[in-house]
Amino acid sequence: MERLRPGDVEVPAVRALIGYSTGVSGDALVDLARRAVDADPQNADTLLTAANYLLIIGRFAEAERWCDRALAAGEPGDESIRLKHLNLYAWTGDAKAALAVLDTMPVPSRAGNVRFYNSRALYLSRMGDLAGAQAEYETVRRVVDRELADRIGPRGTALQALFFMARIEGLSGKAERESRLLDQIIVEAEKFRKDFPLGSQWTLPLGLAHARKGRTDEAIAAVDTGLQRALSSRNIPAVRVARRNRAAVLAAVGRADEAVTELEKTRDSGYAFGYALRTSEEFEPLRGNQRFQKLMKECEALANSQPRNTGR
Repeated sequence: MERLRPGDVEVPAVRALIGYSTGVSGDALVDLARRAVDADPQNADTLLTAANYLLIIGRFAEAERWCDRALAAGEPGDESIRLKHLNLYAWTGDAKAALAVLDTMPVPSRAGNVRFYNSRALYLSRMGDLAGAQAEYETVRRVVDRELADRIGPRGTALQALFFMARIEGLSGKAERESRLLDQIIVEAEKFRKDFPLGSQWTLPLGLAHARKGRTDEAIAAVDTGLQRALSSRNIPAVRVARRNRAAVLAAVGRADEAVTELEKTRDSGYAFGYALRTSEEFEPLRGNQRFQKLMKECEALANSQPRNTGR
């Protein structure tokens, strides 16, 4: 920030980033994001960064409009379409509609794009196509192994994909195969920790793998590490992710009230779940919890309060 002058066009975008990172949310973050966009209205990167902020805090309608503006400004579709399908899914919980948006991504942008295949797997799984989802997760793993093994983000995605592959095997009645994959997660998580000592992407898949194996203490210890790292960083978006991860593992080991408390803290910090509490498989164990039901309905009510232009 010291290198910028007050009149520089980048200043509002930097202010918005600082606000987002330090936990500014609601109307205050919307105002910062709008100022950034107004200062540089044809900058696709600024539009998409601002759209991501709004997606996180549940201003789905405006986030969609900014994604469309980024496309109109010449963004090739990689990031705008990624944000559009994620925004739509959080806004509506409609996996089929989100998949339709995802599949508009230009073919050249799909090669080596692990987030594309990972998202396809998620939507296919939610639609009941477990075989199709498994194939997409296998593609994620193959691409990362061949091309992206030295990058922390793709490696984290591949590790999480392995957990969902294990769950699909379990849902398909292949308990032995599921158990082997869970063991593989534990081995790969340890390697991830050694390769990327500052990374925390290993904490959720490792925690969930231990939970599936009935190892409660190890499961919670994994996500506690992630939360402590996030709290130490003072990066509020990272803390939100870590609390959500901890909630998922607490749910998996049967500690429902503690899980809901973490989700409530996440919501209260400015994170808008939209329909994610209903659509996320990791929160299935919480369905019968009254506090969870109340939280889910409140989050969905915020999403439903924003009318959509279904004539697109």
